[in-house]
Formats: sequence, structure tokens, C-alpha cells
Amino acid sequence: MIIQRLALRNFGCLGDAEFEFSSGLNIVRGPNEAGKSTLEEALLALLFEKVTSRRKEVRDWQRWGAPDMYTLSADFSAADTDWRIVKDFANKRTSLVDLDSAVEWTDHDQVQEKLAELIGTGSRDIYESTAAIRQQELTRLAAGQEIGELLQGTISGSAGRVSVPNMLDRLHGALADMRRGLDRPAPKNPGALSLVKQEINGLQETLSELESRGGQIADAWRRQREAEEALGELGPRIEQTQDLLEKIDKRRELDGELEDVESAWAALHERVENGERLEREIAGLGNIAQLEQEQRDAQQAVRSRRAQSRSRLVRIAAGIGLAVVGGAGAAISSLWWLALAAVGVVLALAGVMSRTAQTTLELVRHLSEIESRLATQREKRAELRGVLGSEQLDEMRAQEARLAMERATIQQQLQSPELAHLDLDAMKIEELRRQLKDDKQRQALLEHQQVRAGAIIESSDYDAEEGLCTQEQLDAAGEQEARLREKEAVYELTAEVLEQAYQQTLGGVTEAIEPRVAELLGAITLGRYETVRMSSDSLVPVVFPPERGEEVDSDRLSCATREQLYLAARLVLTEMLWPGEGPPLLLDDPLVNFDAQRDAATLALLAQFAQTRQLLVFTCSPRLDQHAEQVIELPGPG
Repeated sequence: MIIQRLALRNFGCLGDAEFEFSSGLNIVRGPNEAGKSTLEEALLALLFEKVTSRRKEVRDWQRWGAPDMYTLSADFSAADTDWRIVKDFANKRTSLVDLDSAVEWTDHDQVQEKLAELIGTGSRDIYESTAAIRQQELTRLAAGQEIGELLQGTISGSAGRVSVPNMLDRLHGALADMRRGLDRPAPKNPGALSLVKQEINGLQETLSELESRGGQIADAWRRQREAEEALGELGPRIEQTQDLLEKIDKRRELDGELEDVESAWAALHERVENGERLEREIAGLGNIAQLEQEQRDAQQAVRSRRAQSRSRLVRIAAGIGLAVVGGAGAAISSLWWLALAAVGVVLALAGVMSRTAQTTLELVRHLSEIESRLATQREKRAELRGVLGSEQLDEMRAQEARLAMERATIQQQLQSPELAHLDLDAMKIEELRRQLKDDKQRQALLEHQQVRAGAIIESSDYDAEEGLCTQEQLDAAGEQEARLREKEAVYELTAEVLEQAYQQTLGGVTEAIEPRVAELLGAITLGRYETVRMSSDSLVPVVFPPERGEEVDSDRLSCATREQLYLAARLVLTEMLWPGEGPPLLLDDPLVNFDAQRDAATLALLAQFAQTRQLLVFTCSPRLDQHAEQVIELPGPG
């Protein structure tokens, strides 16, 4: 958290004022009564006080003579976001605004919860015991136990900030309340266990007296009680066995249904596949009407070609005849006969060279192919009708889908948690059936025993109702005692485990703190004190001076060294509690008792801290100004 601007109205001696801060080391300097402590209180009130608070300390900061309470506001950055907080104590109004998203909170509790999330704690005590370091209170860790718990949550990763000691106190208190009167008399305020124990003892005495007055009735009560208890155990077992057998029968029934459905689906699936295959083959053979038209066209073409072939043969024969007659005539007389023979030869050659015969053969082959395809298609159609019968392929597909869905439904039922892991071993099932039969026979005997015992009780002039009522009360008291004992055991175990876990975690907290405190103390004291141990309950540090050879409590150190030890401890606490940028560190003249060497070492250390988080140092002296990124000078009083 980096506070960039702080505005005050009617606040203490500062009245109306506004301050700008940088992200690193800020020096707020001024003489006594200049308002340094007032400015620090304004920051604390802005971060932790509700505007509805009625605490005297909150009212005391109203400016003298001002008619209204004060108003505080600040701009700051936290969690990579810019924020603005306004607290109007005069009108009891508050506002927290996310300046990046313009989201605003105005409810008092919500504002404090959001601030606690951004600061890292909602406890002013924790903040003042760690990050707000006043010189006169440097060695005070007022919120030690709370800091220990907060550190415990930081080390263990718990964000709940649960108070484990409070939980342990409540557990031990609950155990003490429950056990009060068991070890020693507590007539005025006995615990729950003592009360139920007294009730059981009284009921047992009453029942013993009743049993002594009627042995037969007592025996009947006993047998009736035993039968009732046995029936109470037997009934659920019978129901469980029956339920298991019903599930097994259901599993077997579903297995049979699944087998039938899968068989029907497989047969139908094969028919659908054959039908689809035949449809594809038929479609590949072409349209039958088109093929029949092509057949008729080819037949017509063949007939035409055959007529042309007969004409060709006539021409050939005529040409041969003319050639023979002309040749014979040319041998006898004139050249005209020779011309006639030439015409015959030409006519015969023309007939021979004609391609009519070849074309006719091609047409015949084409016609044969068409007829073959038509025959194949008719065969396929006949085969398809044989596969489909009177059904349509779409209907068969729909039926196949329904069967597949039915199969999936049955398989889902079989894979349900209550059926999937059933043991279907025949011998075990038969054993279950025998057990169920035996249990039912025993149940009938017990019910008969219960009826006989009830008849004995009813036929007697002894007050059976009183005995039964007493026994019921005794049973109820016994159950109540058992529940209380279980609760007692749970409390004891929870407290034991919680105590062990808490001690182990606190041990981890101190182990995490000690090396860093020793490192910082060694840097401040120039290596004189480099061993520090922190107590796990109060976080009180002790050191190990080299020349002493033993641990030394902090109250045996010099005032300045003690302040240096606690300054190192509180700086480490801020690191552990807020490992990120954390809230601003407020230091009120922390170095006034340091010598020159340790003063310089501490300033160097604070300069390192200022690189990662904001520091506000309140002082009267200008000697720190040279180390600051921002110096705010407050004028003196009057």
C-alpha cells in the first residue's frame, strides 16, 4: 500500500491540511507540538476506525472549537489499483472507490473489510505493534498473541485468521461443562454427563425394584427387549439382502434384455448394411428407365445396321456379277464389256471397303452390355426386395436407431453404481438366498417370542406399563450418554490434534522469524549480536552475547540495544506479515538513543526497506532529510 495524498478537515491541531507522500522514505519533520503525532493518528483513524465509532479516543481528535467532527480522505495504491478512501465522521458516511473500475463501497463494514484485505490486517493493535513504531513504545508488542496467530496463518497459508487458542479454550470449556459433577459433586450446576448418569442410576434402581417384584414379568421384559433388539438388527439386514437380490435379479434381467436387443440390432444392422450396399450398387448401374431407353435405341441401331449390311452384300454380289459378265464379254468382243467389268469391280470394292460390318458388331456389343447391366440391376433389385421384404430402408434405419438407443439405455443402467459391481457368482447368490430364508425364519421366531412375552406381560396384574416405560427411559438415557461420550471423545481428540498442530506451526513461525531478526540485529549492531531466539507464545526475543556464553533476556540489555533488538524484530514481523509491499511503516523518532555508528547502520537498513515499501518517519531532527525522497516540514505551534 502506497499513500499518495492525505487530506484532513477539523482534525486536531492540524485543522484543515493536505499532504503529498512519495513511495519510498518520507520524512515528516517539525518541532514539538507541530502535529507529527496528530498526523500519525489521522492515518491510523483513516485506516482502522469506523465513522460510527463512539470511542472517546475517536471523538477527542475533533479540532478545538470546531462545530463538527472531522473528515479524512486519502488517495493510495494497493494491489496494482488506485483507490480513494473518504471517512466523514461528522455525517457518519464513508466511501471506498476503486479509481480504475469506478466501483464504490459505502457500507461501513464492507469498507473496513475491503481495507483490511488491502492492508493485510483489520486489527489496529497488530498494525501498531508491528508497522507503527513509536520511539516510546518501541519495545512493546501489545498484540503478541494475535501477531503469533497471524504469522501462523501466513506461514501455513491460512487466510482465515482463525484464533486457535480461542478454539482450544472453547473446546476445553465445553469439556469442563460436560464433565462437571463427575469427579466431585456439583449439585447446583451439574454437567450433561453428570445429569444423564444420575438419570441412568435412578432408572436402574427403579427397574431393579420392579424386576424384583415380578420375576416372570421381568423375564418377559428381557425376552421382549432381546427380541426387539435382535429384530432391530435383523430387519435392516433382511431389507439389505432383499434389496441386493432384487438388484441382482434386475441385473440378470437387464443382461438378458441386452443380449436380445443386441441380437436384434445385429441382425437388423446386417440387413441395413446389405440394403445400403445393394442401393449403392443399383445406383452405380444407372437409372433403369434410362438403361431401357438406351436398350431400345441400341436395338433400333442394330436393326438399321443389319439392313445396311444386307445392302452392302447385294452391292458386292452385283459388282462381282458385273465384273464376271463384263470380263467375259470383253474377252469375246468390244471394250464396252471391259468397262462394265470395271464398274463391277469398283462396285464390289466399295462394298468390301464399307465399315458397316464393323459398326454392327460394336452396336451388338454395346447392346449386350446394356442388357447385361439391366439384368444385373434387376437381379440386385430382386435381392434388395428379398433383404427388405415389405419394409422400407428408412424404417429399418429408424428401427436400428431405436434398438441402439435401447441398448445404450440398458448398458447405462448396467453401468450404474448400484448394478455395475454386483457379484453374479451363482454360488454366492444361492448363499444369499439361503441367508435370507434363514433370517426370515429367525425373524418369524423372534416376532413370535415378542408376541408371547407381550401376552405374559398383558395377562399379569403387574404394572407392566411402568416397567416398559422405565426401560424405554433407561434405553433413551443410555443412548444419550453414548452420544455425550462420543461428543466428549470428539472434543478431546480435536483439542489434542489442534494443540499439536498449533504448537508445531508456532514452532515453524519462530524458526522462520529468528534467522531474519538475527540478520537485521547483526546489521544494526555491526555484528555484535547475531544470535536471536523468539519465544513461540509471546514472541519475546532473547540474544546471545558472545562474551557471556549464554542467552540474555532483553530487559538485561541497555536501553538503546533493547530498542535496536525490538526494532529488528518488528521490521521482520512486517516482512513476514506483509511479504509484498504491505502497508506504510510509521516510525516515530526510532533512532534517538542510537550512537553514530548504529544510527548510520540503521539508516542504511531503513533505506533498503524503503525500496520495497513506503516509510513515514516522524522526527524533530533534519539529519535524516538527506536520505528521504520526500520531506514534509510542519511549522511549530502558534
